[in-house]
Amino acid sequence: MTGTTKPSEALPGAQLDAAKMPGHWLLARMGKRVLRPGGLELTQRMLTALAITTNDAVV
Repeated sequence: MTGTTKPSEALPGAQLDAAKMPGHWLLARMGKRVLRPGGLELTQRMLTALAITTNDAVV
């Protein structure tokens, strides 16, 4: 990235119209860097509900 390049231009799909780009690219353009549908609270609740142990294989 050069000194004249805007940060949003370095993102995937920066040349695309917002109406035609994938949602996660649009969110990145808007500054969203972590995608957690339902937010951090729901993510933590789901992980707790899974009750993952050392016997589980997580992919």
